[in-house]
Formats: sequence, structure tokens, C-alpha cells
Amino acid sequence: MGREGRDAPARPAPTPSRPSSLLSQVADRLVANKSITQHIDVMQNSYEKQARLRTILTSKPPGTRMIIFCSTKRMCDQLAMGLGREFRAAAIHGDKRQQERDWVLASFKSGQCPIMIATDVAARGLDVPNVGAVINYDFPNGVEDYVHRIGRTGRAGATGESYCFFTPGDAKYAGPLIRLLREAGQDVPPALEQAATYGGGGGGGGGR
Repeated sequence: MGREGRDAPARPAPTPSRPSSLLSQVADRLVANKSITQHIDVMQNSYEKQARLRTILTSKPPGTRMIIFCSTKRMCDQLAMGLGREFRAAAIHGDKRQQERDWVLASFKSGQCPIMIATDVAARGLDVPNVGAVINYDFPNGVEDYVHRIGRTGRAGATGESYCFFTPGDAKYAGPLIRLLREAGQDVPPALEQAATYGGGGGGGGGR
């Protein structure tokens, strides 16, 4: 397992109630950083994901630092292979040698490779400033992980953007995601509301 850092300090923090740039708990409810504009793209298949991903990448100014999250190491490698030369992208995950992981992280921080494609485990504890956008190519295993992912951008008073590719297989997370979006004052796409009815999670009052 790579040691890119840890989510919590080695010693107990003296002020555990200090607001987090990643997420906060309000009355036991998960709350996303309101400085992050969240875009939810409901789509049907991997072809739509690939097309949307390229649209997002080409719409950003060259050199914009972005993190793309995938659920598998294999998908990280596939995307890095397809995007690497054109967009200067590199993958980081647990099967990479430590030397390679260190190189990817250093290249991401320096801007040599402004796009890093990562699994949740490989990116755990990373604290890289000025990340312009986070892209959830695959939805994570729960809304809490989603909040941790998007919390890589919009730090230290800066604004950020996040994108999420939501497919029929993610329907069970639609309800919790809708509640999270509303809590953060974000737009809820009608297609996500519809997905909530299929997933059985409810839309927090917005579903049919």
C-alpha cells in the first residue's frame, strides 16, 4: 500500500472541532464544501463517460490541475493510456511500484503531469494545493467517500469544481446524493431525481 500520507495526524489534534476542508458533520448529517460547484452527469454507459471526460478536459485551461477518480486499478491504467500523451495524465494506484507512485505525485504537484488518475486508496491523505477540479469517473462506495473525493478541490478559501458520472448501477446512491446536493445549495438534475425512484433511496422530498 502506498504511503502518500494519511487522512488524520499521528497525534490527536488539539482542536478536534476545527472545520475540515473535506467535509463536516452537522447533526450527524454529511455536508459538502459549499465552495465547490458540483456537476452531476447522469449517463448510461462507458462510451458516454469517455466522451464527457474529454469534453471536460478540453474545456479547462491548459495546465489545470485535476484528479480523476476510478474504482479500479485497471480503469486507472486504461484512462492513463488513452489520455496520457494528449493531456499529460498519469495513474497512481496500489499496484504501482513506490518509485513510480512518488514520480506521479511529484509530477502532479509540479504541473508536469497536471492530471492524476487515482483510486481512493492511492489518493488517501494527499494534500495538494490548487486542484482546479475533481472528476468522479466512477461513483465511489458511498456518499461519504464522494465528499472526501471532491474535497481535494476548493481548499483554503478557494473555489473548486467537481464532476460526477452517475450510471444506472449507482442508483442506490441517488437519494443520499440528492440530499447532499441540496444541503450544499447545488442544482439537482431531473435525471438524478428519476434515478432515485429506481434506486429506492428517495430524493429527500424531490422524487415522485
